[in-house]
Amino acid sequence: MGAKQLRAVRMKVLAVVACAAAVGIAIGGCTEWGLVGEQDLLGHVAVPERAGAEKIVRFDSGALHPMSIGDATFEDLTILSPEELAQRLIGEGVTIVPGSASYAGSPQAAGVFAFTGDHDVMGISSGVILSSGRIIDVVGPNTSPGITTAFDLPGDPDLTALAGFETNDAAILEFQFTVPEGADMVYFEYVFGSEEYNEYVYSMFNDVFGFWLNGVNYALVEGDPVSVNAINNGNFLYPTGSPYYPDTSPRNPCLYVNNDPTNADINGYLVPEAELRYTEMDGFTVVLVFEAPVEPGVNTLRLAIADASDHILDSAVFIKEGSLSITPPAAKCVNLIAGQHILAGTVCIENDDTNAYVTYTASDGWILEETHLALSADVPGEGEWITEHWQNRSGNPAPGRFPYSHLHNPSTSEFTYIVPLGDISGGVCAEDTLFVAAHAVVREETQGTETAWGEGTRLVPKGNWAMYFDYVVR
Repeated sequence: MGAKQLRAVRMKVLAVVACAAAVGIAIGGCTEWGLVGEQDLLGHVAVPERAGAEKIVRFDSGALHPMSIGDATFEDLTILSPEELAQRLIGEGVTIVPGSASYAGSPQAAGVFAFTGDHDVMGISSGVILSSGRIIDVVGPNTSPGITTAFDLPGDPDLTALAGFETNDAAILEFQFTVPEGADMVYFEYVFGSEEYNEYVYSMFNDVFGFWLNGVNYALVEGDPVSVNAINNGNFLYPTGSPYYPDTSPRNPCLYVNNDPTNADINGYLVPEAELRYTEMDGFTVVLVFEAPVEPGVNTLRLAIADASDHILDSAVFIKEGSLSITPPAAKCVNLIAGQHILAGTVCIENDDTNAYVTYTASDGWILEETHLALSADVPGEGEWITEHWQNRSGNPAPGRFPYSHLHNPSTSEFTYIVPLGDISGGVCAEDTLFVAAHAVVREETQGTETAWGEGTRLVPKGNWAMYFDYVVR
């Protein structure tokens, strides 16, 4: 089946318009129809019928009022202005140039969101959302294998270049901002989600987005644009290659959260109903961090998302409120405690897509003479803490056996360990919990030399006061 035929099959829902009077259900100015199956390039049924959860395709409707659905609220650009949208992103050190914000796309495809209660399912509770469909359709629970609004709007040439396929239904927010003198970077946090998961991974329907700062796209993972085909856990339909991608093994699976109960990943896994997240998106990324260099004076930021190859199966990008900032997202920091009760500094841990960074910082007057570090996905007292002899049989730690250590000669006030995530417990992913034992030998002129630990839970309940703390990989 060729690309034109496949597009016709995916868009065959258009044919039911003729019988809308018989089967349509008017909702908010839209009309909805069930689509019970469609074929991919190899003739597989990619979106099978499922009891109680038809695939829904909506066509462009009129303006919507502010909407609350369960524990989620939304306002789109039928209510807000592009500048109000941009202002929601602004954080420390960033100032919008008045009157610079503009938007292209359906007013229903951009707005603000807030998840409350227990439904902060993506790690971002509120912010700005851009979608190739209606923003309100991202709300869970996940009862449809392919929620869609077809606006029949054009795509974007820059997104087409990133996707490798023609794009449609683009939503584009652009504005200018300034930063204080001396600032050299900006950051924000975001999540990308899509209904193209898992059944259209490695197909021509490679929905994509881009964040261009001063004309350069920095929304990348390992040098590739963040998209359905760049972050996934494979596709059960394409175990050994697809017509477009000869290598269909999972790509960056540590950055992917599977939320698909209907279409399997490469391992044949379907998410049980009890484990579904509170969103219609069949898959989404963990929280990713955008970082890019800024220029003195005025900078231009362009945020855009679109469908690839057709107008259906929505994708969305969620950008954390107030996170566009000149300071990076905060690391987790604990006190460095010397001699059981003296504050001698801090230990901070953070990570990017590749490494964990653990930084010891001594307080004024203190210096680091030695540092020893152990990180594991195993709980202390179990697994490699014992097999690697980081603890003895009584549970007492053996810092000299910790996998990372440094004798600081000359002594220093700050030191950072860079630990590949792939080296921790055979490889850890986002949302995994690490257990960290950070030991140091510190010295201060009046206190003398002391043993110090990153503050947390005692490794043993009595006796030795050594401690560990936990950290959830981002």
